[in-house]
Amino acid sequence: MFKLLFKLIFYSIVLAIAFVIITFWGEGGDKFRVIGEKTGGFISKYTDELAKMADDFYDLISDKKKRLGKGRKLVDE
Repeated sequence: MFKLLFKLIFYSIVLAIAFVIITFWGEGGDKFRVIGEKTGGFISKYTDELAKMADDFYDLISDKKKRLGKGRKLVDE
């Protein structure tokens, strides 16, 4: 029972880290859309949702980076 629970937690953490890496590597959900186009059918529905989530996540982090960058420039001047 504990081994199964540990494996589920471990794999969910690994998948979350992989999602973040692919999101920043592809600069949004483009890589997920390519996967959906190549596989087609049933999987493309879920890759579209994953791509939208990746786009939102990438935009959120990009906005935060821009805000922090502006703040640092103002402090340095």
